[in-house]
Amino acid sequence: MRTDKREGMKGMTNWAQFGILLAIYLIESVKYCLGTEIFFRRTIRRKWIFAVGFAVLTVGLLTVDFGYEEAMLFMYGVVFAGLAIGMRQGGKGKGADVFLLILLMTSLDESISAVTKFVEMESEGISRVTYLKTLIDTTIVLILLCFIWIFKKSTSKKKFALKFRLNILVEFCWVLTLIIIGMLNYTKLYIDNKNFQLVVGILVAIAYISFFILTWLLVFYYSESEKTKRELQMERHMKKQQVDYFHKLLEKEEETRKFRHDIGNHLIVLSELT
Repeated sequence: MRTDKREGMKGMTNWAQFGILLAIYLIESVKYCLGTEIFFRRTIRRKWIFAVGFAVLTVGLLTVDFGYEEAMLFMYGVVFAGLAIGMRQGGKGKGADVFLLILLMTSLDESISAVTKFVEMESEGISRVTYLKTLIDTTIVLILLCFIWIFKKSTSKKKFALKFRLNILVEFCWVLTLIIIGMLNYTKLYIDNKNFQLVVGILVAIAYISFFILTWLLVFYYSESEKTKRELQMERHMKKQQVDYFHKLLEKEEETRKFRHDIGNHLIVLSELT
């Protein structure tokens, strides 16, 4: 999610900006649905909520005089609300999943945005370039997610061993990357040297890419951990059912043995009487 602090022309000044923002919303909706399937192995149950969000976004943009930042925040708010409502899991687990997914997508967005800033074409209309650049960045991220989805489908049968120490190491690197990004951005504000700012920009891009990879690993570990817990609970339940089943078999066997013993006694008595 990006809300660049560039000056934009207030409100939807033309239908091109309006159409681009609606297109960004549609791409973001597909992107977050695809991300939910890729990173959490579940699908959005109520996809119709994004159609409702599209209607809400359209009405909001037509009735309220938004600037670029306000329009983007409003659009992402609608996307996040649809994501929270549409995700299958409930309770505290859903909130954690939505939060992790937003972090993951934001880091990926910023990685792509940092790269495309160096190849951005200049234009007279600053606001239009801002909307158009956001659309291009979002489309690139969606294409990248499609490649990840295809790759994951092709390797879905492979199993990966999870280690607790590796999980802790990834979390530490994740926090360290956040600190580095903050320090680099803070340093760039107070040094006017263009070459230095270019180097820092490249480092920030690399840091965002690392942040995305680390967040993906955290989500992967979290997802695998939850899956392992569910499988363990299922295995325990099945073992309990098996134990109960064998106990019933033993009880039936005992009843059958007693029945045979009683029948044998009755036959002995009948043979003596005859």
